[in-house]
Amino acid sequence: MYCRVAVIFLVLFSANYSVHAQDSLNNDHLLKLYQAGDYVRAAEYIKSASVDTADHNILNNLGYAYRMAGNLAEAEKTYQALYQQDSLAYTTIMNLASVYFNRGNIKKASSLYQQALLIDTTNIKVYQRLSEVAIKRNETESAYEYLRKANILDPINPSVAYNLSMVAISLQDYLFADSVIQVALEDDSVNINLLYAKAVTKDYLKEYPVGIETCEKLMELGCDSLMVMPMIGAMYYYNKDYEKCIETLTWLENEIVDLKEGDKYYLAMSYLRTKSYDEGFTYLDAAIEQSISPNTARYYRDKGEFQHYNGHHKSAVISYLRSLDFGPSPSAYYQLALINDYQLKKEEEALIYYKRFIELQEFQPAQSDILEFVESRIQEIETRTKSVKLTDSSARSQ
Repeated sequence: MYCRVAVIFLVLFSANYSVHAQDSLNNDHLLKLYQAGDYVRAAEYIKSASVDTADHNILNNLGYAYRMAGNLAEAEKTYQALYQQDSLAYTTIMNLASVYFNRGNIKKASSLYQQALLIDTTNIKVYQRLSEVAIKRNETESAYEYLRKANILDPINPSVAYNLSMVAISLQDYLFADSVIQVALEDDSVNINLLYAKAVTKDYLKEYPVGIETCEKLMELGCDSLMVMPMIGAMYYYNKDYEKCIETLTWLENEIVDLKEGDKYYLAMSYLRTKSYDEGFTYLDAAIEQSISPNTARYYRDKGEFQHYNGHHKSAVISYLRSLDFGPSPSAYYQLALINDYQLKKEEEALIYYKRFIELQEFQPAQSDILEFVESRIQEIETRTKSVKLTDSSARSQ
């Protein structure tokens, strides 16, 4: 009796659970496999025990078992067979679209979800899926419109409200995001996702006291500290609660994770505003260092190289010099020396860079032929410079 009731319940709950398909199937056995989560064996059993593998209910069960087992290729074939039988079956359309989406075939998934929308314009799931498709395509405004329609149908749906608020924030529509979250929170005041979205919107709206209160509630509910503490630390700073900012971010640094650039900045400024100058400057230097990509110097050197090869020698010099702002580089000094020496005809400038190149050889030795060339070139320029000075001195004495 229990198994019969369970089977009836599953059929009503989801079309995927149509285990009453054929007399050749042992429904109780199939139900047990489903309940145990053994979908691979369930699919094998359905195939082996079914007389008519083209039967609608058999295909439904088989598609469900394949999908739940993660065998999306076979699930797609199965749902395609169902779709060929009835291209207007809403459940089949949704299942096949879901499989396409999860296999990365966004174009086909979108087409089927649009077809489902023509059948039922009040299904929130369709709008949610279409918004996900739009986001995959970087069509943020389309995602926004789909989620707005879903939100109109069900303003207190937490998943829709959260996703809509996040998309609205990305479009800088902070007031709308805040209003969406407030409505949903009236129905579920301790939903962590909704509270997080509220904290984010309050941060953007510069309503720091409310934002801080929301973050504190999130932490009481056990929300991940990495999600909340950097945000509340920044809000403490902007709310001029410098001591709390220091307390929050130093705890985060000591107990959980290395601080990001922005966190170090807020910590530095909080220290400076409380006249703890040593700590403030230490963290400010750390923030500055972290803000600079380790690749920045290379990017400028590459830029200088291409400018040099294309005849833009003065621009190349600027780029190479800019690269040196991020640390010494023998290749940058070498190229600066060559450009000044041969293209710009500035031997004295070239001499400076040749010598700086030599100074770095202890730490970053160059190829022997390059080193010999630079040493000989330094000697030639210095000899010529001394000769010119002697000639000028002799001329003046006469």
